[in-house]
Amino acid sequence: KGKVTVLHPDKIGRRQRGATEACFLHVAGKRRGSRLPRLPGGEQLPKIISSSIHISLILISINCNAADKMKKPKKLRPLISKQTPGKMRYVGLDGKISFYQKRNGSLALATNFKVSQIMKGPIGTYYFVVSGTEKNKFLLLKNESFLTSHSINNVFDLYTFNLKKSSTKYLGKGLAPRMHLFDTWATYYNPHHKKIYIKSLVNSILDFTLDLNSANDPFFIPEILIIDNDRVLFTDVNKKGHAHIFLFTRSHKKITPFYYPSQAGKKIELCMIDNHLYVGEFSLGGIGGGSQITEIKLNDSLDYSKGRIIYESKLADFGNLICYSKPKRLYFIKVSRSGGKYYESFSDVVELNPKTTKVKYISNEKNVTQVIEMDRRILIPHNGDFLIAKGEQLEDDSLN
Repeated sequence: KGKVTVLHPDKIGRRQRGATEACFLHVAGKRRGSRLPRLPGGEQLPKIISSSIHISLILISINCNAADKMKKPKKLRPLISKQTPGKMRYVGLDGKISFYQKRNGSLALATNFKVSQIMKGPIGTYYFVVSGTEKNKFLLLKNESFLTSHSINNVFDLYTFNLKKSSTKYLGKGLAPRMHLFDTWATYYNPHHKKIYIKSLVNSILDFTLDLNSANDPFFIPEILIIDNDRVLFTDVNKKGHAHIFLFTRSHKKITPFYYPSQAGKKIELCMIDNHLYVGEFSLGGIGGGSQITEIKLNDSLDYSKGRIIYESKLADFGNLICYSKPKRLYFIKVSRSGGKYYESFSDVVELNPKTTKVKYISNEKNVTQVIEMDRRILIPHNGDFLIAKGEQLEDDSLN
């Protein structure tokens, strides 16, 4: 009676401030016409008009997304290595294998108390290392114009590196290198040719290419996923710039539409775990609506319409979808929104259990824009470090 109680979201159900999208304000007992206090942040509560002196409890619920009702994650530890993060390109889980670049433009491999030079370029050359599932083959991207040219049409020299043989082989010129099917295939994209190059790492006779229609979008880089030795999923854009997924069947030499998003402005990401395909739809610059992840069972008749939606959000998540097999989990960058006056947005890495569809935050940095996988570790490049969001610290760093 004659009193207003405002409970801050932090005090209700221990919801994380800044990440929660369910805000509850409890207002009780205020006389008619009286001025109500302001919320934290300066927001004015609406006036409550009533002919009665005693006002019943009013519950105002702003329900945005139940997935954000989570505990605050612990502070993440940086990945510790004798190589600085700026030089490090890959470090194995046990620390016995590491790639790092030097100032003189060379890429070095440290293993078994031995350091060897893999390749050499001009001073300022930048290297990017892609590992596969077997940790025996690697893809190397060599960018000699990293400090001199930043054109979106730049293509780079790509190589394969065999760890057992300690040998390097030229692969081609392109972008977005990736390995598939236990490191038996490699793919990359050349925007100059508008082609996807699919290379067999077992027998070069099996190599082939796929032509794209992405001439109207110079920023487009396709998603490529080899399902088996006969089927390849890839994305392309139409004349209006809308992304679609297509299925190429090698035995029939035929390309068929697989999925068309209902909204324009979508970024599509693909990955798979065992016998399931995962399709992530994320908004480009917030213009494509919300986000969604769909699970499709892999069988002889691949059908998107039989898929199961395991995650949805009305917000424009950043994505960077990563499939993790043991245990079976998906990781991506989720956007959340505070309940303040200006609805400030935050971005952090979450873990999604595809079986239970439960989402859990594993970072609390507020401004994550990139997440990578490195030998069963989920890492966040952040302020000059690699923060360990999932996985263990280096077991043995004496060889780095």
